[in-house]
Amino acid sequence: MRPCMLALTLVAAAALAPCAAASDRIALDATHVRLALSVDGQTAVVSYRSGGLVRHALVSGAVNALPPSEVVPQVRFAIDWTGGWATHRNAKWWQRIGDHCRPYAGPHLAALVAACDAPDGSHWALQQWQPKLPHRGYPRYAAGQTAWELDVSHWTGPLAELEVHADWAFGGQAHNLFGRLRYGGVAVHGFHTVKGTRRTGSGGSVRRRSCSAIRPGSSATRSGRRTTRRCRGSRPAPRVTELPTGSRCRGRA
Repeated sequence: MRPCMLALTLVAAAALAPCAAASDRIALDATHVRLALSVDGQTAVVSYRSGGLVRHALVSGAVNALPPSEVVPQVRFAIDWTGGWATHRNAKWWQRIGDHCRPYAGPHLAALVAACDAPDGSHWALQQWQPKLPHRGYPRYAAGQTAWELDVSHWTGPLAELEVHADWAFGGQAHNLFGRLRYGGVAVHGFHTVKGTRRTGSGGSVRRRSCSAIRPGSSATRSGRRTTRRCRGSRPAPRVTELPTGSRCRGRA
């Protein structure tokens, strides 16, 4: 799943959802992860162990991400990490959901933990990765940098597509990566930058992600020291601060 790893810093954007969109973080360093769906496919139960406790999160209210807009809010998940107590005053309410998952028939996903199709034909997936690893392969120097982030997604249709170009920097010692992201045939972008913060106004933020290398003999092109890579985003309906970039790889192009 991880043949190599390329670090990528993207300025991404569609209108920023303050809490969650059609992909969002559920937990850090989660184990024993399970995914279940309601009969209508609109609510997921994500069960996992974290911090020595077993938790059951109810996730609903979003599917697919919207195009960038300064006036239309991005879709967002409603997440109840209490198993139903916060929303239904019943901590065991999650048990009423049952499990109506069907075998996953969607496209290949990177860093996949669990996935299934809902009765309505939509896809749900759980993916896990380390988004805060230090750049350039440096060892960890701060707490939380090696934490594994568990994300949930809900979508229909094709995945997002990320195009990455690699060039040399620092006298040929490292790759300088740049690219563009498209989702639903529309470019993902911000609208302005804000000095002193990582957000691009209401349009996005700077995040580090990764992209899977093209297999030898594919359509990747090489000219001198420049390489063009194309990959499919692994999270088709992401929160704008964590846009999809495909499977992870590390090393040189």
